[in-house]
Amino acid sequence: MPAQTQNHRTRNRRFIPALLLCGFAFHGAAACASAPAPAESIQQVFATTERIELRESNSLLLDYPDWLTQVRSQNPSVIRIDAVRPNRLRVTRIGTGTSLLQAIDCQDRLYTVEVIVVRAAAEGR
Repeated sequence: MPAQTQNHRTRNRRFIPALLLCGFAFHGAAACASAPAPAESIQQVFATTERIELRESNSLLLDYPDWLTQVRSQNPSVIRIDAVRPNRLRVTRIGTGTSLLQAIDCQDRLYTVEVIVVRAAAEGR
């Protein structure tokens, strides 16, 4: 019995530091691999009809009060829509112009957002 207990202690003394080193190496590599995300502005969407402008930034986060079930963009050559969370969308500038974004939430409420993409000052010159 004492020899068996000694073997477990020896294995544990080797295993725990190895496990900790692997964990630190994994998290360190993951932290270095991911670049810091640029700060995006978040706009709350409460009204069923809204108008927003993309002027300075390339993207904007739209935060809805409830989970969305359907999302449609009228003009995909102007904006790209990506789901970030079930109730949050990222609107990214593709070109200049106007696009209508329609979203339906889980309670069948229709939200219509007119997105106007204006050419940035540095981009136009």
